[in-house]
Amino acid sequence: MLPETDVHSVLDSVWDDLEQRCGIPRDAPEVWPEAKPKGFNRLMRSGAFEPTCNKAVRDAINGFLEPGHWEKPRPWGALL
Repeated sequence: MLPETDVHSVLDSVWDDLEQRCGIPRDAPEVWPEAKPKGFNRLMRSGAFEPTCNKAVRDAINGFLEPGHWEKPRPWGALL
């Protein structure tokens, strides 16, 4: 559903944010905290998650919920 380049773009954005905000390094899982990080609002507002709502994803959601029963939230990404 998602092109590999989009997947890597989103992953890079998330990891950059985690390292900057929380000091969580991507390549050192032995130091990752047990608690789930929070506070991705700035990242959502930046549009970093937009690639995860391409036409194929929207079509799948519409197929599940029926067209007209769902609107893409702004900013996109809270579902993730």
